[in-house]
Amino acid sequence: IVTSPSPGTTNDDLVSVSCVSVSSCTAVGFTETDSGYATLVEVWDGNTWKIVASPNAGTSDDRLLSVSCVSESSCTAVGYTETDTGFATLVISLTGPPTPTTTTSTPSDPILPAFTG
Repeated sequence: IVTSPSPGTTNDDLVSVSCVSVSSCTAVGFTETDSGYATLVEVWDGNTWKIVASPNAGTSDDRLLSVSCVSESSCTAVGYTETDTGFATLVISLTGPPTPTTTTSTPSDPILPAFTG
């Protein structure tokens, strides 16, 4: 068992992890804040887990549910964000030293996004 940082005060959940080697993993999930939920990204360097800054598209509920990495410096995470009109798909690309960007789109059905395989 290895401890990981917990930025929230009451609820931190890591729900998906992708590893390209024993010393390079990325885990995603969400953390509870005073104003709702925010994205949470942590990276493993073979010794410790460290929090990586990750963007939030909404103002009260942003959650990452799945991550897939093709290399140490290229991962994509998916989840959802709450908007004024409902929920939308949230995609975060983590490239290089993680420099995240986000895109959202209104889903055509209530299926939550995830990677498989």
